[in-house]
Amino acid sequence: MPEPWNPESYLETLVSEVLSGSGEQRAGAVAGAALLLACTGFTAESDALAETWAEHDGAPPPEAAAHALAHRAWAMLWAARGGAPGWAESVVPLDLDAEERKHRERLAGDRWSTPRAAGPVTELAGLDLLRSGLDDARGGSALPALEALERFLSGPDAAKAAGRTAVAESAALAAELAAAAGERDRALGLLGDLVGEAAGAGRLPDLLTLAGCRHLAPLFVEGAIAGPLGMNGQWADRYSGELRAALHARLSVGHVPEHGELDWPGLVDAVLTARGGPDLPTVTAPPPATAAELHACESRLGVRLPEDHRTFLRTANGLPADFAFPELLGTGGLAPLSTAGSAARSTARSTSDDPGSVELIRRALPDGAAERAIQVSTMSDLGVLLLVPSTDGWAAWEFDWTLGITVHPSFRDLLASHLSLLRRLA
Repeated sequence: MPEPWNPESYLETLVSEVLSGSGEQRAGAVAGAALLLACTGFTAESDALAETWAEHDGAPPPEAAAHALAHRAWAMLWAARGGAPGWAESVVPLDLDAEERKHRERLAGDRWSTPRAAGPVTELAGLDLLRSGLDDARGGSALPALEALERFLSGPDAAKAAGRTAVAESAALAAELAAAAGERDRALGLLGDLVGEAAGAGRLPDLLTLAGCRHLAPLFVEGAIAGPLGMNGQWADRYSGELRAALHARLSVGHVPEHGELDWPGLVDAVLTARGGPDLPTVTAPPPATAAELHACESRLGVRLPEDHRTFLRTANGLPADFAFPELLGTGGLAPLSTAGSAARSTARSTSDDPGSVELIRRALPDGAAERAIQVSTMSDLGVLLLVPSTDGWAAWEFDWTLGITVHPSFRDLLASHLSLLRRLA
């Protein structure tokens, strides 16, 4: 049985995605939290989070207008509270009457017109009951849809599981029709069952679909589903406060951007910053290699180094080792693998099977590549890094004595991957 959904685990996930996730994950976490807060009646906390995002990004949380369903859901919530907040000024207003019709048609659509696997008669009968009720619902009648839904939901669990999405959307429609007909208690009961079932199965209900229901949105603004989800004022404060703090930490002026946005000095500085900590001394990068040093190095190697590695050396002529990476060599230490010697780790054995031996590395490389590979790091207890020519240029090979071999498309990709690791472990 899955663990029930709970506010604490979800908050931990969201904070982690804001602090260490990709830009897309970060945006999704903020949008999801803002929607959850808005749908559980905590509009002030939702607004505060969205405003913090807008301060940094210059736009509303992307889900607010990313696609039709999200745009509709937010529009219905704003209408239910009396108007859009300031952070949503740039979002185009919608025709709510037209959106209500579209949403009802979406929920009442024929979801069984495509082939589906045969199931027990009870499943088929239950779906047929639900379908007949939804056909009636197209005309705006609440009771047939509700009665068909309740008959279906009283059936075996297998029937419910067979069409979970259809059941959830149909329950949303039934609750919407009940609310539109003034049957508030019935709408609240259906909502409570729907939200409780999802939470008990370890997931949030589909809040975008629910909030897109025009007559349910006022119930959400009132906090109708906060109880089944275990959300209260204390949790709302924590969600808004902790996620805003995480955003400030991740996006505030001076914070290291993602590696794809960094120039070479920024990437080198980011690696040195990420490797630091209270128990590690401050480390600065070596001075850049001079043009003469780079020329002498390439003359000695008999090859022109790949452009990204040349730019790295002209930014910092090597980098010190850290707890997860060997020392990156400067121009004076770069050497062909074929002349690098056979010693590996400080505890290396003399057998050819030693995991740090040059012979083992040579066997792992493609045929003929070992003679042209350039060793760009020391051989240490951690591993060794090589630049290996390929048909597409130069690949960066990372030999880790514990984790194995990783091939990166380029030297910059290798360094960016290391930065991501340092940030995850920080």
